[in-house]
Amino acid sequence: MIEYPEAIVLSRQLKQKFLNQTILDVEVNAFPHKMAWFNTESEIYRDVLVGHQFNDCIAYGSFVELKGEDCHLVFHEGVQLRDVQELPLDVKYQLMLVFEDHFLLVSIKMYGGIYCFKDDLNYVYRNIALKKPGLLDERFDLHYWKMMVQNNLEKLSMKSFLATEQRFPGLGNGCCQEILFEAGIHPKCKLSSLNYKDVEKLYHVIKIKMMDIVDQRGRDTEILLDGPGGYPTIMSSKSFDSPCPVCGGTKVKEVYLGGSIYFCPQCQKLEE
Repeated sequence: MIEYPEAIVLSRQLKQKFLNQTILDVEVNAFPHKMAWFNTESEIYRDVLVGHQFNDCIAYGSFVELKGEDCHLVFHEGVQLRDVQELPLDVKYQLMLVFEDHFLLVSIKMYGGIYCFKDDLNYVYRNIALKKPGLLDERFDLHYWKMMVQNNLEKLSMKSFLATEQRFPGLGNGCCQEILFEAGIHPKCKLSSLNYKDVEKLYHVIKIKMMDIVDQRGRDTEILLDGPGGYPTIMSSKSFDSPCPVCGGTKVKEVYLGGSIYFCPQCQKLEE
């Protein structure tokens, strides 16, 4: 799934490959997918995009948006983007943009959105992501972080606080696991149990970890335009079988809040 750092990386990659090139043709939902979300009819995608060019690409939350004059194309959640010179026979795609010498193919993995519009898109999750500060923005400072902690001291676990309800757009379960391991905090730990030093440490871990993932072009669990990301995840399905890099112990996987959590019971102790 696209999370905040992957959105930034994808926006940079798309800038390098798809700006200032005329869109010659568009094909929508060639291979129907039950969990592919579109905001309008297929004909509108063609009307808005064909003959136009993108002149910028931005990232916010888990959204990536290609922008041109009177045309916008937004990708969200579980999209897989490919830049190809020839159409592969083994790829099922939900959107294809045809350029002079290459194609942009967009496929949905588990679920995801592909939104096209001319002027504006009124979509609640996008609106929230545009309004709130990104995790690496200057507006996401220590004061803002402490305010968010203080405003959410009800009986929330750390996973619930960080990765649900769009409190921090683009911060999902995947990045959450990496952050909590680095901070030595159990995913089920209650937010209210953190002390002053824990709160400040977690803020700095978020900043450092997000920048680290961006610098390494995304997590190794995600395939972006230039291939798999280079950041080696520690707490993911990809690395679950390897021992904890800190203590050498065995990692634990559990189902919690509708998804999997990974943790080291020695390094991330849960106080009863």
